[in-house]
Amino acid sequence: MLSYLRHIYTQKSFFQEFSLFFKGGQGDFEKTFLDSYTIRIFLISAFWIGVPFICWASLPHYQLQVAYDAGNRILHGTMEVSFSKQDYPAEELFFALPMNRFVEPDPRGILKHLDTPMFIVSGLRKGNSDPAFPEGFSPGYTTILSVTNTAGNSFPHTIEDNPDLAVGYSTKQGLLKIQTTDLGTTDKIQIEFETKLPIRFHEGVVETELLTAEWHPRLLRFKNRNWPTSQLEPSPGNYQVSFRSSQSGSLITTTWASKITKNQTVVLPVSKRPLKYFPLVFSPRYHFLAPPFPAGIKSSKNYPQKTPFTKGGRGNLETQTSSGRVDINVMTLTNNPYRAKMLKQWTGVFIQFMKTQYGLSPPWQQIDIVEIHGNQEKIQVLNNLILVTTPHYKRSEIMDRRILTFLIRGLGEMWFGETVWNNNDTQLWLRLGLPAYFSLKFFESEYGRDAGIFDFVDWLNPHYKEHFFEEMVRTIPTEQQQPIISSIQQTEQTRLLLRVITYKTALVLSMLEYVLGKNSFKKGLQHFYNQHQHQLATIEDLQHSMERNGKESLTWFFHQWFHTTNTLDYALAEHSYQSLANGRYQTSILVKRVGTATMPVVIEMKTQVGVMLQQQISGDKQEESLTFISDSPPADVSLDPEEQLLETSRANNHSFYFFRVRFIFDWKKQREIMITLTPRAGSNAIDGNQIGLEAKTEIDQYMFRVTPGYGFKSKENLYFLEFRRYSFALNNLTLALRASKIGGAQTRGLRLEYQGLAAEVAYEEVFETDRSEESISSVVESGNTSHLKLSHIGRAGFKRLYFPSWQIEMEQSLVDLGADLQYTILDGALAHAFRVGFRKYLRWTWRAATTDGMTPQQKKHQLGAPSALRGFPLQTRLSGDHLLLTRLEFEFPLVTSPLWGNVSSLGFDGILFYDQGKIWPIGGTYDDALLRKDAGFGIQWRVDALALFQVPLRFAIAYPLDDPEYEEHQFILEGVHFF
Repeated sequence: MLSYLRHIYTQKSFFQEFSLFFKGGQGDFEKTFLDSYTIRIFLISAFWIGVPFICWASLPHYQLQVAYDAGNRILHGTMEVSFSKQDYPAEELFFALPMNRFVEPDPRGILKHLDTPMFIVSGLRKGNSDPAFPEGFSPGYTTILSVTNTAGNSFPHTIEDNPDLAVGYSTKQGLLKIQTTDLGTTDKIQIEFETKLPIRFHEGVVETELLTAEWHPRLLRFKNRNWPTSQLEPSPGNYQVSFRSSQSGSLITTTWASKITKNQTVVLPVSKRPLKYFPLVFSPRYHFLAPPFPAGIKSSKNYPQKTPFTKGGRGNLETQTSSGRVDINVMTLTNNPYRAKMLKQWTGVFIQFMKTQYGLSPPWQQIDIVEIHGNQEKIQVLNNLILVTTPHYKRSEIMDRRILTFLIRGLGEMWFGETVWNNNDTQLWLRLGLPAYFSLKFFESEYGRDAGIFDFVDWLNPHYKEHFFEEMVRTIPTEQQQPIISSIQQTEQTRLLLRVITYKTALVLSMLEYVLGKNSFKKGLQHFYNQHQHQLATIEDLQHSMERNGKESLTWFFHQWFHTTNTLDYALAEHSYQSLANGRYQTSILVKRVGTATMPVVIEMKTQVGVMLQQQISGDKQEESLTFISDSPPADVSLDPEEQLLETSRANNHSFYFFRVRFIFDWKKQREIMITLTPRAGSNAIDGNQIGLEAKTEIDQYMFRVTPGYGFKSKENLYFLEFRRYSFALNNLTLALRASKIGGAQTRGLRLEYQGLAAEVAYEEVFETDRSEESISSVVESGNTSHLKLSHIGRAGFKRLYFPSWQIEMEQSLVDLGADLQYTILDGALAHAFRVGFRKYLRWTWRAATTDGMTPQQKKHQLGAPSALRGFPLQTRLSGDHLLLTRLEFEFPLVTSPLWGNVSSLGFDGILFYDQGKIWPIGGTYDDALLRKDAGFGIQWRVDALALFQVPLRFAIAYPLDDPEYEEHQFILEGVHFF
């Protein structure tokens, strides 16, 4: 061995090429990378010094010359691919043509976006367009111009479809197949190609900005005698790239960032490590943060002093770690120096946090924070490029903490996702969940374990861990729960699975740290990272690393939390105490395991003099008893007092209750019983305008609501009471008991709801109603009625082009239960929505309703109302027994780019509409009824307030047409209704 090494070291060119290799200079690739002596000594040296063994010689090397035609959005390139023949079959090679994913819309369905959902009170249903296309679908493609060897001789090749691509990507022309039976001794192929870039965020051109990481043919890895054409695993390589542009601007890549002039050719430094892709970012509009100052943190202290940018956090403007200097550069489009400096300094703080807390050195010596166009708040990480979308720069300063949470979660991907690789189907926990765990711990270290997402009072300030993590897991319906290790490609509930993969993984890893202890967890994480750099890693690899420092197997932990949907819940079942003869007190406590998962549980008892006592139980039994001996009687008992465990309920963990009353609403902690007081307003034909104050609370599966109010027209005191039980006997089955006095009737009833189906049985007393102001003669009616009401709501979608929806309702009076008034009501609506362009929809709704029998005024159908003919007022004279109407709407975008700030717009659309309909009494005919018509214009605004409230608003003005009785227009403010 020593003689062999001596022979290698005596080679004349070794030191020159080895020096050039590590300086990232430009040289002949064949000498620099594939020289057999260089490769051998590098691998032997790496093995001796403990660097993870990476067989770089087996990776393909791409030597590319690319010219960018900015006006036509075209990249013209020539590529020489060098590879090890022994790693590929002799007869053929397959190259992916990733840009052909955008040749045409995929008829199989919509792309499953991997953007992790964020915590909001209520979400709006997204449209059926890819949000990465700002102007609707724009085609992109790669054309192969030639395939030759180094001598210029052509290789036989074909372009083939790739049906293995994920749904949402075009399968056409996805693969380049090259016949290599005549390859001979050569291990190089030259390809000339042309790539047309779509108008698309993150993988194309928007305005003047180019951003792409999938711009050239990529040689697939041949693994286990198969070609992984699904491309769910990386196909890494080494890169040597030269770039030229038809216009001046700034070029930003993994190895280089600078301004270039028109038609200037720049030879980029050779990549010193295997890369999954080689991103190109180019724009004439970039501003480099000036003056260019390095970020840094002095390693002599854990953290530096506070700065004006941190708002209570820690961080300054320089990063220095034990592994050497890290240069952090910022390039912006909007030239926002405040936000740019904030992002830069917090990147440095997070890098130091990872080094100090987990012993993980930064994987890159240079990190570039690059602003990119986008219509969503997103942080994307490509190698060492931290891509921050423009909305983050346009948010006001009150949103700083929220922006930091996006940033630090993205930064974690530099270690896990971009250095340690993962399968993008079943192992997304590594790229999404592990970085989320680091962001959770970093946020807690900066602001405290119970900190809110904003820097103001607790009210209206959701807690980062509890709401942005735990609630995202707890609120997933039981029947839609999926294990963390699940296929993202096969699931129909993509967004729900992303919540599990991201937030549940972060919380599970936090529990693993709790079980192992900080030191053992840190060592296990270091081993996992060091052993799997530039390799695919699995959950089994993480388990193996975590078991190295312990004596027991962790299969029980990893199986139940990563491979099952078992839930965790412990309840304080009983507790009592008695006096002992020696004057002390013995407290007996019974803990019951309600869930199926098991974890060690801490029980804490507080005595009446304030002494805190703790014990821990294994938690693997259905019931466990324990005793405390204390000098004074117990005051409070709590399970898991530090809330380390991911339980489905914490309300049953304490011997006492937490109560809170708030106006309108508040961010309820999971253990609390909170009562909210909310103003309510409405109107109907009987009571006119009405106001009230709702008091509401929810406890586990129960909801209580009471709303007293007043009707200005009827001059009646009104009320609405409801008791609701969720998951009654079955999942998704809800039982509600209701009592109300509103709209001219007192009602007491029972309602069952199940996934779009509802049944209601109610007893009503119709009280006196005087309609003299709105009808020819005064009508006074009263009586009792009992009824059964059945309803169903449903919707469907076909080919992303047609979306039908329907609603059917039947109400029948029950004579056997003492009804004075006998009637039958049928009401049905069918809506059709046709997508006719980007964010453009044509909607047609048909509604028919009829009654039979002695129908009270309160049950008659209303022709004038926002849900019927919008141009007519809500009056009893516009009510009747039979109704037929149609509504036609055309929805189109008014603003294509979202507006950002504290209150943002996620969509600003215009609506043109036309309504027509008739209403007539029993005994009348359709032909005799007056046809009423209206038309108008509306604005639909999806408001995003503080990125927490998403409120759909609809403003409209409607005009009656050719109607002598009604000529006044109507202003309408409503939500976005399903019908």
